Amino acid sequence: MPKCKIIFPHTASLNVKIEGFDVYLELSDSNVLTRVNRKPSNLPFKDDSLEAAAGSVKLTVNGEEMSVIVPPVGMSGGLFGDGNLFEMKF
Repeated sequence: MPKCKIIFPHTASLNVKIEGFDVYLELSDSNVLTRVNRKPSNLPFKDDSLEAAAGSVKLTVNGEEMSVIVPPVGMSGGLFGDGNLFEMKF
């Protein structure tokens, strides 16, 4: 069962155990909470949500810290940006 913990505006974390893997993700140092309202493009719904960009990301797999590359927030994505995109390098 996934375990999620949110202490806004400080941290949000998730711990998931999947077939021998213990994955822990923590987002911290959040920016100001802002409301976004994206009109639908190719999807049958619009995005009307609250977002706060994380200033820091920590990922561990089985206790070993992994390198995480987070692109800048912009039109093409970024952590909690348009597209909710982030890239992890193992």
